[in-house]
Amino acid sequence: MKQRHAKFNLLITQVLIGFVCLMLSFNLKGIQADENNKNIKDETKIVIFHINDVHSHIDNFAKIAKLVEEERKINPDVFLMNAGDNFSGNPIVDHYVPKGEPILELMNKLKFDIQVIGNHDFDYGQTILKSFIKRANFPIICANVKVSGGVISQPEPYVFLKTKNGLKIAVLGIVQIDEDTQIPSTLSKNVEGVVFSNGIEEAKKYKYLKKESNIFIALSHLGYEDDELLAKEMSELDIIIGGHSHTIIENQTEINKVLITQAGAYGEYLGKIVITLKNGQIIKKRGELIDLNSFKKENPKIKALIAKYNDNPELNQVLTKLTKPIIGNSELGSLMTDAVRNVFDLDIVFHNSGGIRIDKLEGEVTIKDVYTLFPFENVVVQFKMTPAEIRTLIKFDYERHKHTDLMVSGIQYTVKHTMKDKVKNIELRDEKGEFLDENKTYDVGLNSYIASIYKFSHKDPGRSLKTGVAHAIIQYLKQKRDLTIYNGIQRTFEELIYEGDLTKIGKTEVEISAGNDPFGSSTSAGNLIADAMRFSTRVNIALFPSRLQKRNYKIKAGESLFEEMIPKLYSYVDKNRIITGYMKGSDLKQFILKRSQFRNNIDLQISGMKYKIYYDSEGKVVSVECYLANEEKIVDSLTYTIAFNDYDFNKYYYISDKVKEQSVSKKDLYEILYAHIKGVGVISSSISEKRVEILRSKK
Repeated sequence: MKQRHAKFNLLITQVLIGFVCLMLSFNLKGIQADENNKNIKDETKIVIFHINDVHSHIDNFAKIAKLVEEERKINPDVFLMNAGDNFSGNPIVDHYVPKGEPILELMNKLKFDIQVIGNHDFDYGQTILKSFIKRANFPIICANVKVSGGVISQPEPYVFLKTKNGLKIAVLGIVQIDEDTQIPSTLSKNVEGVVFSNGIEEAKKYKYLKKESNIFIALSHLGYEDDELLAKEMSELDIIIGGHSHTIIENQTEINKVLITQAGAYGEYLGKIVITLKNGQIIKKRGELIDLNSFKKENPKIKALIAKYNDNPELNQVLTKLTKPIIGNSELGSLMTDAVRNVFDLDIVFHNSGGIRIDKLEGEVTIKDVYTLFPFENVVVQFKMTPAEIRTLIKFDYERHKHTDLMVSGIQYTVKHTMKDKVKNIELRDEKGEFLDENKTYDVGLNSYIASIYKFSHKDPGRSLKTGVAHAIIQYLKQKRDLTIYNGIQRTFEELIYEGDLTKIGKTEVEISAGNDPFGSSTSAGNLIADAMRFSTRVNIALFPSRLQKRNYKIKAGESLFEEMIPKLYSYVDKNRIITGYMKGSDLKQFILKRSQFRNNIDLQISGMKYKIYYDSEGKVVSVECYLANEEKIVDSLTYTIAFNDYDFNKYYYISDKVKEQSVSKKDLYEILYAHIKGVGVISSSISEKRVEILRSKK
């Protein structure tokens, strides 16, 4: 009996001890919860720095390091994010052994917190990407990818980052895919065994992360237009940090209360987002861009490491010296395709404009310049093709891009199409202007990206020549040829076929076109729309962005002008309006200088004014001179009335505080242009005048 009482007493004692421990545990948790709530109730400021589309450009990493470390000294909650595309663009990184190592080492040293996979992160192949992911000291995520038989491991769709006081940041990763291939823009062999889904639809499956976090971020490599769609369909997001489209968003942009940001490309800008929370809820969020080319401070250790990487005598070998620069896709593409045709003794060679990664070559051309021009490892693939098969290639390309995108050597071609871009016929002529023999088979060279991604007819399966495009260009340039033949060259043409009822609005005495390089000069198309902007608003000066002009399409002198022609000259103008206001001459000149330096070329088409751009010996824009149309100099102290394209004004131009008494037109730019053409009746030679000049520095 005593033994039973002893066991009973022991049991009671154990229960009491357990109960006391449980209560103590609850009490401790309550104390901890109270402490966390206290921290959350305090106002918290979080800073997120972000980059995207670095494409192997590492020179500004020392500046990024300095900016981030200075912020970390004063704020415990600083995060550094990368929206994808580390590779392909700088041979210092692309040809390092192992490939991409400089980017990995720099990102680790800068203590990045997270990255999303970009399409060009597959460019080196999955084995190198897998090694990069494994050795990165930060997570690399992507939600719309499923690895079934690929080399890389399945990435996490999202991660939670935490602040020092326990606030949670949910970061979801998504990458773009091409509609026609359903893979990201890279060689198909690079993504074998990997399946991709639509990024926006996949992102919507993770709406629940909003309830599990204090801040919900999409780290997106979709491109700006898809980021806008994502924001419209997913209000649960607080912020979209974007990439892929290389968009420079200087002014804060919110759609559906979602802050959308993107920091251009090539490490020229660093994005900075400041988020303020109280009671665990966002009360303020603000985005801005830091122009790294204007920032002078650098981390000395990172700067020394970059200098070590850049010290590559082999890449600095000079291949040739140009007496005149080779500018734009038509000139550069002709050089590149001629090189491949010459080195491999082919009849015809095609190259896609997306594979031309710089705007111009000038002065001494080095091996590094060639690899920067074409940073990809595409090899040359040879096909035996009939003219009929060649047409299927050009047709696919035209209907994909809505303009002639394929550069060519050995022939010239003309795409005849309707207003709605339906291809009716494609004329193929040899270098002498004679039609190709329809019964003959030609040796055609394509880079391996075109060969694997484009859909076209070819009985011959093709064979790899096992040599890269860049290698062929290097060999061609070593031959010391006369390269002035490429100045002004054009081998691709478009011809509009009129069908159905068209709306006539006028006639032109001169050719209207943006040419093959909208950034290379003032153009008749650019002058025309700038004139329409100025006359409709009655301002002193009108500015139109060169980037909104479409290449290669021409309206011939003497032709009637139909309303349906105008969309072939410009992009997005139906969605844009005009902002007008007053601006001081000093601010106007500074703005034009900054935009010229950004593009390092002609970024603005103009009306009511002329300007001169001056380059230094290294080909960089150093100064501008601005004049009214009557040759009077723009005076710093005077105020001028100015008209801008409203989209660029609000997205890319950081001058809102410099333009006073702003107003927005009721009509869009298409409507304004139609009315202008109808009003003048006949477009005169004034739109052909040279309003922008590019000159060597006078210093």
